[in-house]
Amino acid sequence: IKQYAPYFYDATNAVIEAMKKANSTDPAKFGPEIFNVSFTGATGKVEFDAKGDRKGAEVTIFRMKDGKIAPVAIVKDGLRSSEGPILMPDGTTLFTEPGANRVHKIDKDGTISVFIENTERANGLALDSTGRLIATTADSIVVLHPAREVLAKMPSRPNDLVIDKKDG
Repeated sequence: IKQYAPYFYDATNAVIEAMKKANSTDPAKFGPEIFNVSFTGATGKVEFDAKGDRKGAEVTIFRMKDGKIAPVAIVKDGLRSSEGPILMPDGTTLFTEPGANRVHKIDKDGTISVFIENTERANGLALDSTGRLIATTADSIVVLHPAREVLAKMPSRPNDLVIDKKDG
């Protein structure tokens, strides 16, 4: 919980600032004002874009190796969010940016590039035993790479994905 405290603090202050701007505690009135909030908080500058994503948010991608957690890359701007990081067999890391409909790749030297676009807001990622990249999307589970294929339609948005050794 400690690591999230600064974000909770800033989120609470964003709501307070929106209430001040709207001069109201009615969510219907202060909700739209969240997009106009701008202040320096515990985690840095707090502002939101038209979609509600934080502008200039820092995202750190971590990898566990030999029982230790270490940062792979720190992105200080340019991403709306990140989800579903996975380590690839070649030592690179993939992660999703759901709001931008992309999967990014972090090379061994820390270089970040777009790996796949138009991912239907892919969130969780996993590899099956044949090396196919499988993802959860807004309403389904799909193969993203090497060829697109819908594996299952879901009644609600799935978030994460685990594939066992038998591809189940």
